[in-house]
Amino acid sequence: MQLLQSRRENNRPKRWLKIGLLIGAGALGVGAWMSWDVVHPRYLRWKQQRALEQAKRFMDARDPANAQLALEVALKTIPGDPDTIRLAADMLEQVNSPQAMRLRRSVVQRLPHSSEDAARLVLCCLRFNDFNAAKDALSATPPAVASELPMLRAALAFAVATNNSPVADYLLDQLRAQSPDDRALRHAQALLWLRHPQEEPRSQARRDLEELARQTPALALQIQRELAGDALQRRDYARLKEHQQKILADPGVTFPDRLQKANVDLLVDQKPFETIFDQLAPEAVKSAADATQFVQWLLVQSRAALADNW
Repeated sequence: MQLLQSRRENNRPKRWLKIGLLIGAGALGVGAWMSWDVVHPRYLRWKQQRALEQAKRFMDARDPANAQLALEVALKTIPGDPDTIRLAADMLEQVNSPQAMRLRRSVVQRLPHSSEDAARLVLCCLRFNDFNAAKDALSATPPAVASELPMLRAALAFAVATNNSPVADYLLDQLRAQSPDDRALRHAQALLWLRHPQEEPRSQARRDLEELARQTPALALQIQRELAGDALQRRDYARLKEHQQKILADPGVTFPDRLQKANVDLLVDQKPFETIFDQLAPEAVKSAADATQFVQWLLVQSRAALADNW
């Protein structure tokens, strides 16, 4: 009897040790689980931010393939995050990628009551000349959102782009009442006057646009493109060349801008094709999209053999 009691007493410390180890292991498990809940989201946010920074560096280096891969990593790290999708769309717009429209639409689907995002979608569609997509975006906007200032501006941009003067005039009146000193409204109004059937309002519109380009650097490149298109339509080649020189001097110049200048050099000034090719080729290799456009341009110029060799 004493022997059994002695054995029980000897086993008690071991039993308590086992219980203590089990409790400790459980506490460690709970702690690790709680720690994972805190650390994992932070890790994902860090990974996402790092991918976005890499995408920006690749875009600055005109490396669209790697930039696209980095953006995909950022979007998949935290799927459906509107802020990340919006930022990715901003980056794609900077490099003139139409894929930005898909991302803008995704943001609007997640934030249907955001007038800023709805307006960005419309303007993005207009930027890439997808007027049907812009119209669909306007039609799908809830009435309460459509009446907000960002969407009124987007609707005005659509009316101007589609030459719907009655609607544009109506929207201008509404917007002037809310923002009388808005330069974007001055820009829209000048574009309407630029399509006026009489020359006097058109001349005034050109002067207004030139002044606005000087006052608002953010609009300067877009305005110079609009004035260049107007000069080309009027066959005012001297003014066209002036506007194109300003476009080429702008830091935001794109390869299509250079192709437009090349067309004028060929057709108007009749410069040697070889000289123009030597100017364009080093610019075309900076991105896959530019290279594709360059090959298409060579084909239009009936230079298929040169396009194959290049």
